Amino acid sequence: GKIFGLKQLPKNGEVLIITKSCKDVLVLRALGFWAICPFGESSYIHLLAILPDLISRFNKVFIMYDPDKTGMEYSKLITSKFEGALINITIPEDLEKDPTDNVKAGKTEQFLTFLNAQINSESN
Repeated sequence: GKIFGLKQLPKNGEVLIITKSCKDVLVLRALGFWAICPFGESSYIHLLAILPDLISRFNKVFIMYDPDKTGMEYSKLITSKFEGALINITIPEDLEKDPTDNVKAGKTEQFLTFLNAQINSESN
């Protein structure tokens, strides 16, 4: 119960995106991506504990937190602990700050184009 979306994940998969909000997990799932998010600050430790398993189950694992100071700090901290196995995605300024806001703003196609380009440019 500390990671939203964890129980719904398949045994193995191509892409997993770790985000910071439950609403973003739901939007990403609706767009066809597997996604999870930790519940609150204390779940950070739980996320670190399960990441080795997730990295072994998915071909590519990404972290996509909001591009604000806190989001960037946490995503860099987490990716630094799994160097090369976990890839940070930073949403650019011409898009909204998270998946949900992009859908709400009518930028779903632009967001998907950006996200697919990020996913396809990484080779793990």
